Amino acid sequence: MFTKISRAQLLAVTGWSTTDLDNRAHASQLALAHGLTLPAANGVYIGLDCFALLLSDALVDAGFTRALAARFVRESHEKWLNGVARIEWPELHPPPEPWTWYPTKLAIDEGVPVPPPDAEIHFAIGQYPDGNFHAASGTLLDIVRELAAMTRAVPKLITTRHLRQVYETTLAAAAKAGVDLGAPFTRPDGHPLHRDWYAARAVHRALSDARARVRKPPGPARAKARAKGQTRSGESMRYGKAANQKAPHAQRPPVERP
Repeated sequence: MFTKISRAQLLAVTGWSTTDLDNRAHASQLALAHGLTLPAANGVYIGLDCFALLLSDALVDAGFTRALAARFVRESHEKWLNGVARIEWPELHPPPEPWTWYPTKLAIDEGVPVPPPDAEIHFAIGQYPDGNFHAASGTLLDIVRELAAMTRAVPKLITTRHLRQVYETTLAAAAKAGVDLGAPFTRPDGHPLHRDWYAARAVHRALSDARARVRKPPGPARAKARAKGQTRSGESMRYGKAANQKAPHAQRPPVERP
């Protein structure tokens, strides 16, 4: 159901270097598809991972730090994935309601051209006066409505990324690199393979989560986990059971690349 690609193919499509991938994984600046930070198997990725990495790049280009961009892509994966499904399967979704621009008098007087109605699908981050962020996806009209309904406060800034552009950029880069990503990536509700796709996603996430529970955390986090484990022996920590609390002579698991 999910087309698998190698680490080298992932790097070829995204334009990342192996150092970029390793460093960002260890610094919690990596966001793969379906809200994951590790592939389901060591060195084996899926096509949608490329889209997720390029979406985080797009948010960095918009002014967010790498850590924040990865967090938004990771934590709001359901929202942007729904946007991707609307792009891939428009016939299975209601027609998008376009955003109509209404120029100010000043713009009219200065002859500023009025953009055409925008019915494209976007991924957006709303920043609020209290410093919190909320994500939304859909047309600009959908996004404004969703962000307004999330809280009583009005966002002071809404940053949008054009999902179709990121999608087409991903596929174009894959074609140039000779990599088959297996697009379309989604099978939304109403598609005959939706149940199979949903089950495959659940398995994929479970395998990744299992790896994350046994994987040694990166340097600073590992030191913090070790210190915490010494004072609270046997308790669960952020990354699962402490890796150093093993029976005598137990072999430590090998350190894997993401």
